[in-house]
Amino acid sequence: MDELPNSLHDRALMLKEQIASLATGGFLDTEIYLILRAEFFENPKTRDLLPQFVRTNTQSNGLWATLKEYSSGEGSYKARRAYVTEQFNPLLAHLLNVGAPADF
Repeated sequence: MDELPNSLHDRALMLKEQIASLATGGFLDTEIYLILRAEFFENPKTRDLLPQFVRTNTQSNGLWATLKEYSSGEGSYKARRAYVTEQFNPLLAHLLNVGAPADF
């Protein structure tokens, strides 16, 4: 397992990149996904900012099914990557605007 970043924003970026990797035929580290998903899901200030597909999919196989359903065929990697990025924007913007960890 990769070392987890210290900041919440960087952890959210890591989660987004893990999912974007899966969405484009790459690898998702299930352990990292589960740790980061739990961290943001259990925090009432970030739970509702998580993409719906993260809130509802506790395992990577369900996550892949959701992403594959979003777009398949020619150009699907690009479309799914853009979708993942778009869906993470609210959480990432929130974390950039949060001051010290005491704000959580």
